[in-house]
Amino acid sequence: MINKLNFELISLDKQELYHKYFSATPTQSADYTFMNIFGLKDIYMLEWAFTDDFVFIRQKYPQIMYWAPIGDWNNKSDILSDYLKDINNIIRIPKDLALYLESNNIKNVEESRDEWEYIYSYTELTTLSGGKFHKKKNLYNQFIKNEYEFKNIDTTIIKDIYEFENNINMLLNNHNNTVETENNASDISNQMRADADIYMTKILLDYWEKINHIIGGVIYIDNKIVAYTIADLSMRDTIVVHTEKADRNYKGSYQAINKIFLDNIKDERFTLINREQDVGDLGLRKAKMSYNPIGFIEKYKVKN
Repeated sequence: MINKLNFELISLDKQELYHKYFSATPTQSADYTFMNIFGLKDIYMLEWAFTDDFVFIRQKYPQIMYWAPIGDWNNKSDILSDYLKDINNIIRIPKDLALYLESNNIKNVEESRDEWEYIYSYTELTTLSGGKFHKKKNLYNQFIKNEYEFKNIDTTIIKDIYEFENNINMLLNNHNNTVETENNASDISNQMRADADIYMTKILLDYWEKINHIIGGVIYIDNKIVAYTIADLSMRDTIVVHTEKADRNYKGSYQAINKIFLDNIKDERFTLINREQDVGDLGLRKAKMSYNPIGFIEKYKVKN
């Protein structure tokens, strides 16, 4: 059945239609927000195909792979099985769908630990209370001794973000050619990930007024940006932090942008924060664990 689908380029004009399918998806992953797939569409040559029940996403670079389908897996499982039985290369599969595929002998799956998304308590990240956040709170307190100004991102601020990026080169990773996983496997090109981050940030900023559910904030000191973040409010109860950059010359800048940005979101429906995956970078994994996640969006892939 998959060969009968009409795949097309991902476009802005169908973002709200896509969001209806995404809203019905049992496990909402940061990978599958419209903001994320729109930002990455050119890097991975992403396409989508709509059916009455699901949206299928196909990645054509660096090789053809399929992402997990978007829609109500639980109530349309028979239809879903008919589509997936002919696909052998499926990645970024949330745990509940992966277990369904394996338990029903549709596909064998294996864990993709590098793609797990980190979930945090909104309350904990905004209060930084208790011993486990003692160091974070101290760094935050050191930062706020500066005379700073927080602003929400709008089109008047975007040029300042580009200047910030150019000045301190925050998005480039010049350390190693590959990202090493816990097994020392060189599965993910570090340069490709860096390029994806750079390009995605540019896309999100360039289309700021056209992308729904996008939000962000910046911190200024002496009329210059020292930290910024871009986030996504399209999930049911979770804020997705897609991008967070800060000037390390200002001690506590990362802790400050995290807390101050969240403090300025006044929407009681959000109780969780998704800070995305570590892509197998052990340094990034350590940093994400230091914020004390309360859970993960576990991901799997089809075992070939």
